[in-house]
Amino acid sequence: MTKKQAPAETGATEGAFPFEVNTTQTARSLIRIHQLLRGEQLKHRDSEDAFIAPAACIQHLAEIEAVLKFLSVDFDSSKLKPRRARPRIGPLGYGQVRAGVLAALKRAGDWQTYSQLADEVLRQHGLTLNQAQRKHFLQKLREATHALKVSGAVIAERPLTLGYTGIEQRWKLSTMFD
Repeated sequence: MTKKQAPAETGATEGAFPFEVNTTQTARSLIRIHQLLRGEQLKHRDSEDAFIAPAACIQHLAEIEAVLKFLSVDFDSSKLKPRRARPRIGPLGYGQVRAGVLAALKRAGDWQTYSQLADEVLRQHGLTLNQAQRKHFLQKLREATHALKVSGAVIAERPLTLGYTGIEQRWKLSTMFD
Protein backbone atom coordinates (compact mmCIF):
# COMPACT_ATOMS: atom_id res chain seq x y z
CA MET A 1 0.00 0.00 0.00
CA THR A 2 1.18 3.47 -0.72
CA LYS A 3 1.24 6.25 1.75
CA LYS A 4 -1.16 9.17 1.10
CA GLN A 5 0.81 12.01 -0.46
CA ALA A 6 0.68 15.53 0.91
CA PRO A 7 -0.54 18.34 -1.40
CA ALA A 8 3.01 19.63 -1.83
CA GLU A 9 4.15 16.22 -3.12
CA THR A 10 1.36 15.99 -5.74
CA GLY A 11 1.85 19.50 -7.06
CA ALA A 12 -1.56 20.68 -5.81
CA THR A 13 -1.71 23.97 -3.97
CA GLU A 14 -3.59 24.41 -0.75
CA GLY A 15 -7.01 26.04 -1.28
CA ALA A 16 -7.15 25.49 -5.05
CA PHE A 17 -9.87 23.30 -6.52
CA PRO A 18 -8.13 19.92 -6.87
CA PHE A 19 -9.88 18.55 -9.96
CA GLU A 20 -9.52 19.54 -13.59
CA VAL A 21 -13.12 20.57 -14.13
CA ASN A 22 -14.40 23.90 -15.37
CA THR A 23 -16.30 25.35 -12.41
CA THR A 24 -17.28 28.78 -13.75
CA GLN A 25 -20.86 27.95 -14.75
CA THR A 26 -21.41 25.93 -11.59
CA ALA A 27 -20.19 28.80 -9.44
CA ARG A 28 -22.39 31.30 -11.30
CA SER A 29 -25.45 29.12 -10.86
CA LEU A 30 -24.76 28.64 -7.16
CA ILE A 31 -24.30 32.38 -6.71
CA ARG A 32 -27.67 33.02 -8.44
CA ILE A 33 -29.33 30.48 -6.15
CA HIS A 34 -27.66 32.18 -3.17
CA GLN A 35 -29.14 35.51 -4.27
CA LEU A 36 -32.61 33.97 -4.63
CA LEU A 37 -32.39 32.37 -1.18
CA ARG A 38 -31.42 35.71 0.33
CA GLY A 39 -34.46 37.16 -1.47
CA GLU A 40 -36.60 34.49 0.18
CA GLN A 41 -35.26 35.62 3.55
CA LEU A 42 -36.34 39.19 2.72
CA LYS A 43 -39.80 37.92 1.82
CA HIS A 44 -40.06 36.31 5.26
CA ARG A 45 -38.90 39.54 6.89
CA ASP A 46 -41.51 41.55 4.95
CA SER A 47 -44.29 38.98 5.58
CA GLU A 48 -44.63 38.12 1.87
CA ASP A 49 -45.46 34.68 0.55
CA ALA A 50 -42.19 32.79 0.25
CA PHE A 51 -41.34 29.56 -1.54
CA ILE A 52 -38.92 28.22 1.10
CA ALA A 53 -39.10 28.14 4.91
CA PRO A 54 -36.64 30.40 6.81
CA ALA A 55 -34.74 27.53 8.42
CA ALA A 56 -34.29 25.80 5.07
CA CYS A 57 -33.01 29.09 3.56
CA ILE A 58 -30.33 29.39 6.22
CA GLN A 59 -29.29 25.76 5.78
CA HIS A 60 -29.10 26.01 1.99
CA LEU A 61 -27.17 29.29 2.15
CA ALA A 62 -24.56 27.67 4.39
CA GLU A 63 -24.31 24.67 2.07
CA ILE A 64 -23.84 26.87 -1.00
CA GLU A 65 -21.18 28.93 0.74
CA ALA A 66 -19.35 25.71 1.68
CA VAL A 67 -19.46 24.41 -1.91
CA LEU A 68 -18.22 27.75 -3.25
CA LYS A 69 -15.38 27.68 -0.75
CA PHE A 70 -14.55 24.13 -1.84
CA LEU A 71 -14.49 25.32 -5.46
CA SER A 72 -12.07 28.09 -4.43
CA VAL A 73 -14.48 30.82 -5.48
CA ASP A 74 -13.72 34.21 -3.96
CA PHE A 75 -17.25 34.97 -2.78
CA ASP A 76 -18.56 37.86 -0.67
CA SER A 77 -22.33 37.64 -0.30
CA SER A 78 -22.58 41.20 1.05
CA LYS A 79 -21.57 42.56 -2.37
CA LEU A 80 -24.43 40.81 -4.17
CA LYS A 81 -28.02 42.02 -4.19
CA PRO A 82 -30.71 39.59 -3.03
CA ARG A 83 -33.22 38.67 -5.75
CA ARG A 84 -36.84 37.98 -4.95
CA ALA A 85 -38.33 35.18 -7.00
CA ARG A 86 -41.76 36.04 -8.30
CA PRO A 87 -44.32 33.41 -9.18
CA ARG A 88 -45.27 33.15 -12.80
CA ILE A 89 -48.90 34.11 -13.20
CA GLY A 90 -50.37 33.30 -16.55
CA PRO A 91 -48.52 32.76 -19.78
CA LEU A 92 -46.01 35.59 -19.36
CA GLY A 93 -43.31 36.20 -16.78
CA TYR A 94 -43.08 38.91 -14.15
CA GLY A 95 -43.27 42.40 -15.70
CA GLN A 96 -43.89 41.17 -19.25
CA VAL A 97 -47.56 42.13 -19.25
CA ARG A 98 -46.79 45.76 -18.35
CA ALA A 99 -43.98 45.93 -20.88
CA GLY A 100 -46.28 44.35 -23.48
CA VAL A 101 -49.05 46.89 -22.79
CA LEU A 102 -46.62 49.79 -23.20
CA ALA A 103 -45.19 48.32 -26.42
CA ALA A 104 -48.67 47.67 -27.84
CA LEU A 105 -49.85 51.21 -27.05
CA LYS A 106 -46.69 52.65 -28.55
CA ARG A 107 -47.17 50.68 -31.78
CA ALA A 108 -50.88 51.56 -31.98
CA GLY A 109 -50.41 55.25 -31.27
CA ASP A 110 -54.12 55.62 -30.45
CA TRP A 111 -56.73 54.48 -27.96
CA GLN A 112 -56.86 50.71 -27.38
CA THR A 113 -59.35 48.51 -25.52
CA TYR A 114 -58.32 45.71 -23.18
CA SER A 115 -59.16 43.14 -25.85
CA GLN A 116 -57.06 44.93 -28.46
CA LEU A 117 -54.16 45.17 -26.02
CA ALA A 118 -54.48 41.49 -25.09
CA ASP A 119 -54.53 40.45 -28.75
CA GLU A 120 -51.42 42.48 -29.51
CA VAL A 121 -49.47 41.29 -26.44
CA LEU A 122 -50.34 37.66 -27.13
CA ARG A 123 -49.48 38.06 -30.84
CA GLN A 124 -46.14 39.63 -29.93
CA HIS A 125 -45.27 36.59 -27.77
CA GLY A 126 -46.75 34.09 -30.23
CA LEU A 127 -49.30 32.74 -27.75
CA THR A 128 -52.82 31.42 -28.16
CA LEU A 129 -55.03 30.89 -25.14
CA ASN A 130 -58.25 29.00 -24.55
CA GLN A 131 -61.30 30.87 -23.24
CA ALA A 132 -60.55 30.33 -19.53
CA GLN A 133 -56.88 31.27 -19.94
CA ARG A 134 -57.82 34.37 -21.94
CA LYS A 135 -60.27 35.49 -19.25
CA HIS A 136 -57.54 35.15 -16.62
CA PHE A 137 -55.02 36.91 -18.87
CA LEU A 138 -57.44 39.81 -19.46
CA GLN A 139 -57.77 40.26 -15.70
CA LYS A 140 -53.96 40.35 -15.31
CA LEU A 141 -53.78 42.80 -18.22
CA ARG A 142 -56.35 45.05 -16.52
CA GLU A 143 -54.33 44.97 -13.30
CA ALA A 144 -51.13 45.79 -15.19
CA THR A 145 -52.83 48.65 -17.05
CA HIS A 146 -54.16 50.13 -13.81
CA ALA A 147 -50.69 49.92 -12.26
CA LEU A 148 -49.32 51.75 -15.30
CA LYS A 149 -52.04 54.39 -14.83
CA VAL A 150 -50.99 54.91 -11.22
CA SER A 151 -47.39 55.39 -12.34
CA GLY A 152 -48.51 57.91 -14.95
CA ALA A 153 -47.43 55.87 -17.98
CA VAL A 154 -50.92 55.50 -19.49
CA ILE A 155 -54.16 57.45 -19.38
CA ALA A 156 -57.75 56.23 -19.47
CA GLU A 157 -60.32 57.62 -21.89
CA ARG A 158 -62.98 57.86 -19.16
CA PRO A 159 -62.86 57.95 -15.38
CA LEU A 160 -62.72 54.43 -13.96
CA THR A 161 -65.97 53.13 -12.47
CA LEU A 162 -66.89 50.05 -10.51
CA GLY A 163 -69.06 47.42 -12.10
CA TYR A 164 -70.11 46.90 -15.66
CA THR A 165 -71.10 50.08 -17.52
CA GLY A 166 -71.52 48.51 -20.97
CA ILE A 167 -68.70 50.64 -22.37
CA GLU A 168 -65.23 49.16 -22.60
CA GLN A 169 -62.44 51.36 -21.26
CA ARG A 170 -59.79 52.51 -23.74
CA TRP A 171 -56.18 53.44 -23.01
CA LYS A 172 -53.28 55.29 -24.60
CA LEU A 173 -49.77 56.34 -23.62
CA SER A 174 -49.45 59.44 -21.51
CA THR A 175 -47.53 62.50 -22.65
CA MET A 176 -44.43 61.24 -20.83
CA PHE A 177 -43.88 58.91 -23.81
CA ASP A 178 -44.35 61.52 -26.55
